[in-house]
Amino acid sequence: MALRLKDARRDIRKWLAAFTNIPVTDENCLEHCLTRIFGFYTWLSIETCEDDDYTTLKQFEEQACYIVSVMEEYVDAYHDGKSILSSTKHIFPPRVLPGITMGTGLVPCICLMAAKFKHPHIRQRCMRLLRAIGPCGPFYSDDIVPYVQGIVEDLNIG
Repeated sequence: MALRLKDARRDIRKWLAAFTNIPVTDENCLEHCLTRIFGFYTWLSIETCEDDDYTTLKQFEEQACYIVSVMEEYVDAYHDGKSILSSTKHIFPPRVLPGITMGTGLVPCICLMAAKFKHPHIRQRCMRLLRAIGPCGPFYSDDIVPYVQGIVEDLNIG
């Protein structure tokens, strides 16, 4: 297991480094954004899978804040460019966004970040994202939001 984890860490770092050389264009900005989000999610999962006491998470806080901003922009863009979360200028041109990513793609990343990071600002923004998305299907918001909120509250107390 340790050798496979070492290989996975090496591979995701190589992939992330290679991805930074792909320029963002009007044609690929949404896909680029989702790839950054999913890449971070994979990287965070691999790097912290053996971190039972969350001691390594501090080094990821800056990247987590950035990724939450990217998710906020994506969610705002999904809502026809209406700023429902952030007050920043939108980075996406108006076009139809892939809706399936709103639930099955973004929700696990948001939940992981809300549950793992101790920084209250990250947790609050993640909870706001979950409420704004209103996920359906396997991540129905009436079920997932109170569940994640309970985890966050327990972690804040502990």
